[in-house]
Amino acid sequence: MYSTICRSEGIIWKIIDNEIILLNPKTGEYFGLTPVASDFWKHLEKTSSLAEILTHLDSLYDVDKELLINDIHVLITKLIQRNLIITE
Repeated sequence: MYSTICRSEGIIWKIIDNEIILLNPKTGEYFGLTPVASDFWKHLEKTSSLAEILTHLDSLYDVDKELLINDIHVLITKLIQRNLIITE
């Protein structure tokens, strides 16, 4: 489990139609976020704990909590692999 999560330094992002597109300028790779993943990204304005993020997303969406947790873990893994976030 991750104690803290934050955006990697230098990531460029833009909101387009309620979704966020990320650009890692070091790799030139783009990564698109769904609306739920976009809310996850917006919550990373400051370093956050996974528990804080899950509580925030759970308050926004009427979804099964286990499904939300699993989906966010998949998202975190993808973002880490692309050097878009840092976890501790």
